[in-house]
Amino acid sequence: MSSLSKPTRVYRGVRESTMQLPSRFYDLGTGGFAGGVERAFMSTTKSPAVAIDYSGGEETPGSILIIDFEMGSRGAGVRWASQYPHEEELLFPPLTTLSTRKVSHRGSKRLINCSVDVSTAVPSTSDIRTPTDVPGALRAMCWLAEALKIEDSTCTTRSSMTRTWRRSRPRCH
Repeated sequence: MSSLSKPTRVYRGVRESTMQLPSRFYDLGTGGFAGGVERAFMSTTKSPAVAIDYSGGEETPGSILIIDFEMGSRGAGVRWASQYPHEEELLFPPLTTLSTRKVSHRGSKRLINCSVDVSTAVPSTSDIRTPTDVPGALRAMCWLAEALKIEDSTCTTRSSMTRTWRRSRPRCH
């Protein structure tokens, strides 16, 4: 899907009244790197107005991430599948890295210009034949069995869960 996207600028609104970005995401003065990794799918929009709305509106404190993407770091257009096609959504995969390049302020909004790197360190779906082949799935199932107090022979204790998980995961060559 991302191969169908053309180079463009996209935006992501962050409502800071409900979720505060850590200063290490936007503070360029620390001498280190500024930015972070989005662990889930990252939704963006071509519309600045939609990003402002998601950040809480014009008067609410929030941040707008401004992302210019290129050939190796583009999102997939999902407008065709969206309940809200006017949002012109482009979706980035989990583990997308955002590097802060510039920060400015306009009214109640922090504008954060970012570059993105899309991680290719994900397993090929051809390697997934059973639910437990998904990285972390066995551990999650054992956690759930423990939380729900369900007896499961593959993970009766955390130590056996770790042993089972290590034994069952595919080896990389």
